This record gives sequence, structure tokens and C-alpha cells, in this order.
Amino acid sequence: MDRIEQRVRDSLRARAAEVEPSTDLWDQVGQRIARRQRWRVSAWALAGVTAVAVGVLVVPGLLDRGIIPPEIGPATPSEEQVTEEPTEAPVEEPVETPREDPGEVAPEPGPAEDDEQVAEPTGVIEPVVAVHQSDLVLVTPEGATTLVSLPEEGESWFLSVAVRPGSTVDDLTIVTTTSAEGFQDLRWTRVVDGEVVVPFEAFEAQYAPAAATQDGAWVSSVVWAPDGGSVAWLDQTPEGTTLRTVGWDDGPGTGRTADDQAAFGVDQLPNGAMLDDWVALDGDRSLIRATMADSNEGWYGIPMERQGDGALAAEPPEVFSVDDPSLGPVGAVGGETEEGEPRWLVRLGFDGAVLWDVVAGTQTDLPGDLLPGDGFADLWLRPHGEGALVGSRNQATSYLVIDDATTPIEVATTDVAGIR
Repeated sequence: MDRIEQRVRDSLRARAAEVEPSTDLWDQVGQRIARRQRWRVSAWALAGVTAVAVGVLVVPGLLDRGIIPPEIGPATPSEEQVTEEPTEAPVEEPVETPREDPGEVAPEPGPAEDDEQVAEPTGVIEPVVAVHQSDLVLVTPEGATTLVSLPEEGESWFLSVAVRPGSTVDDLTIVTTTSAEGFQDLRWTRVVDGEVVVPFEAFEAQYAPAAATQDGAWVSSVVWAPDGGSVAWLDQTPEGTTLRTVGWDDGPGTGRTADDQAAFGVDQLPNGAMLDDWVALDGDRSLIRATMADSNEGWYGIPMERQGDGALAAEPPEVFSVDDPSLGPVGAVGGETEEGEPRWLVRLGFDGAVLWDVVAGTQTDLPGDLLPGDGFADLWLRPHGEGALVGSRNQATSYLVIDDATTPIEVATTDVAGIR
């Protein structure tokens, strides 16, 4: 018997001598107790005006706790009736009920507590696609939905993600980099109206990265051309670094000689560089931007141009220096200014990471859990609403930064891509 049951029992016993027991009412109460099996009340059933008053005294405290007491009499009096003085017999002072103990009063449940489908806020302000371990996830402000999961065999993991320009929440084309059994692949996924049409199809044959078959090779993060017509990544091997591009026509490869695929030597990039994004410039010109967390040079750009036949041409990589070298290497870039430069830069200093807003001229200290205690800092940066998402591939943490406000993303994220 718990504390509430004990108080009900004591209250009813205190009034049992005041009335004559009713056999009919006792049977009714006994039937309800047997049916609900919620609690036991061992007392005489009460009848008349005194029984109604007793029921009113004990019921409010029980209802606040979600417990339904047995009904006594054909109807339960309203709360206004409690204040009316009985005319036939005086009523004793109310016995202490659970309602009088503030420490035990449970708050009344609101709509969010009653509805199990309501999710806690994720931290994003618009939908994004994220990867973490074996899951590819659609993250909205209200919650997260797993789109596909890689098979457990081979310990397959997602490494990075990019969403094709022009995609919407109802029609997503996604390219990811993955690892399994010591090799790395590129895969693509298509989701239409919430249905997964292509789960995780690998780039094969001439479209596959070198790391899919070659020991000691690895693939950088993948980026989409601004027009959505090609994807690009860095093949990094012991022999050097190559920029690879593959045209897109309802999947990797077009079958056309001009824009089907191409490779460009970019040994000017430091070994281990990561591609951050691919932004439009003017006309058919664009720029692939890259960073290297261990480089003090700044950030890197590979000028690209789409030819009349659809073929891509690449110029040698350029180095873009940054002001105030004391802030440390550039760990990631994102967004654009009117001059075509990155809007935000992550700087990696001795005291931690800083987000530098070029337009506002402000610096925001980033949380320490974005950086590993030791080793390589592998960060990414994505424009998001009026601010930027900053995250860590090796820490699986990310934050939304708007002005000086830093909000954690409540979903584990190895990498994130906006839907644009």
C-alpha cells in the first residue's frame, strides 16, 4: 500500500461510524475495484449527503495524480458544491490529503507530455542532411529521420555528405563518401516523397575513386558544382593528389565524352587537403575551395570553367592568404561575400577554434568539444539561415552560430549538407 492509498483508507475509516453501510453500494465499489485492479480501498461504502462530502474531499487530490477513484453515488459533485454548507449534518474539518503536500504534487501534463510524437528541438533552423557512423539522416527543426543505414558487414561508415543543388526535402539527391574494410567509396542516394528510391549505390568502374581499390589511397570530402551538373573530390595516393570530376545524369556519369569524367593534377595542394565547397563566380566560371588544418598559408581555390560543350577545365590551385596569421591556420571556410570571398572562416589557434565573420568583422570562440584533445582537427562549415553551422568530423559534434549566440545541434553529426 502506497502513501496515497493509506491516506484514502484512513479518511474513509474516520467517517465509517457516521453512516449505515449500504450493501448495494458496497457491491458496486467491489466490482469496480476488481475490474480496474488499480488500488484497494478497505472501508465501508458511504451513502447520503455525508458520503458525497467525503468523496469530494478525497477526489481532487487523486485526480491531480492521474488516479481514478471508485465512484460513489450516481454523480460526482462539481468543485463549486464543495463550498456549500450541508443542511442535514455538520461536516468535519477536511482531513489532510495528498494535495496538501507540495513536495508530492505532480504538475499537470501539457500537450507536449501527452503527445509522444513531439520531439525536442534539434538546434537547426532549416532542414539539412547529416551523416553519422552508418546512418544518413534528414534533420529538421522538429526532429531527425534516418533515411538509410549502411549494412553492418564490413563496418561501413559514412564520412562526408553533399546534397545536389536544386534538391528539396521532397526530392533529394545525395552523394556521400564511405569507408569499409580499409577502403573508401563514393555512394549516391535518392529520396522522393519520403521514399528511398536509391539507397546507397556505389560509384563503379571508371567513376570510382582510387581509394576504392588502392591501398594507401584516400578520398576527400565530395562537393557539387553550382549547376548540379558534376561532383568533384580529391584522390590522394602515394603518387600525388588528383582532382576528379564526374558528370551527373540521373546518376554518376553522362556517357558523353565532354562531361562524363575528368582528372586534373593538383599537386600544389598540401597532402591531406579537404574540399569545402564549390561556388559560382561569373558566367561559366566557378571556384572549388579547400582547406588544410595544418597549413599556415591560408585557404586554397581551384578555378573551374564550364566549356561550351559541357566539359570542365581547371586552372592550377591558388593560395588565398588571410589577415592576422596569429589566429592560426584556416580549418574550414563557407558562405560568400559580395567580393566572392568566404563569409566565414574557422581559425585554429593555440587557445582553441574561432569563427571569423568577415562581413561583420567579429570573432566568436567555438566550443572546445569541436577539437580533439590530441591529433588532427577535421572541421567543416556550412552557411545556415543568417549564420553558420560548424562541426567536427572526428568529434561528431556541431553548433549553429548566429552573431555571438552558439547553439548545440542535438543530433550526432559527422558531416552536414544544406538543402539548396
